[in-house]
Order: sequence, then structure tokens, then C-alpha cells
Amino acid sequence: MRAIWLATIWITVMTLGGVDAARAQALPPAIIATIDSQQILRESKAAISIAGQIKGYMDSLQQLIQSEDNALKSRQDELRQQAAILSPDAIEQRQIELQKSYTDAQRMVQDRRQAIGRTQQQAVEVLKGQILGIIEELERERGFNLVLDRNNISWTSGALDITGEIIKRLNQRLPSVKVGRPEGF
Repeated sequence: MRAIWLATIWITVMTLGGVDAARAQALPPAIIATIDSQQILRESKAAISIAGQIKGYMDSLQQLIQSEDNALKSRQDELRQQAAILSPDAIEQRQIELQKSYTDAQRMVQDRRQAIGRTQQQAVEVLKGQILGIIEELERERGFNLVLDRNNISWTSGALDITGEIIKRLNQRLPSVKVGRPEGF
């Protein structure tokens, strides 16, 4: 009985192995190109455009945070000054209101940061779509069938790198990306 069971396993393994070997022989040989995605995001005009617009929204948010912080500190100082003339119930009520204002401000900042992040992601998706289109063009022109990101491999020959050509074409086609206005701005 054990011999039949082992024979069945052996036949199954050999059959599956044969299918994989036949499938592997039918695949074309890998012709590799490499890209440096981080370099594209640092050097392309569109990526620089996105980063500048996002920085503007972040700077605006930082100013709003500073303004809210100053207003809350002013209210807290006012409460301290009035503590001697207010009843304990009134002080407690104002402290509760002040704490609610702090919580609301924190929530607003978090919501706006998330809105900026979503807006940035949408703009980057536009950029990625253009990059993929350029890679497909280069694939047809140069005949490669596998693209690896240099940031994920240990070493590669510079001759395989198509990053410069991607940046050149991307700069010609998409010199900037209009970043949408995040919610709350």
C-alpha cells in the first residue's frame, strides 16, 4: 500500500514538473531594462511641480496651525487671568470649551493633512500613468520585456538603465501636473 502511495506522489510531482518545464520553455528569454524611480521623482519637471504645489498647501496648513495655536493660547491666558473673578462652575465650563477647541483643531489639522495626502496621491497617479506609457513605448522600440527598479536590486549595469530617457520624454510631454485643491483649502 505504501509503495502505491509513493508511486502516486512521484507521478504527480513528475507530471507537474513536466508542465512547468514545458511552460518555461515556451516563455521568451528575459530582456531586461532598469529604471530608478526615485531619480524620476526627484528630477522630472512634473514631479518637481507636484512637490512645489504640495509644499504650498503644507505651508498654508502650517500658517493655519500657528494661527489656531495662538488663538487657543490667548484663550487659555484669558481664562487664567479671569480665574480669580469667575465661579468654579464657570471656570470648569470654559476649560471644557477650551479642551473641545483643542480637540477640534487637532481633528481639523489631521483632516487637512489627509486631504493633502490624497491630493498628492492623485497627482502622482497622473505622473505614473505617463511613466508607464513611456516605458511601453521604449519596450516597443528597444525590445525589452522586463523592467526592474534599481532601488530594489543590488547591482545592475548602467547600460540597462532607461531612467534618463524616461525623464527626457516625461519632461517633454508633461512639464507640470496641476494638483487639485485639497478639501478644506
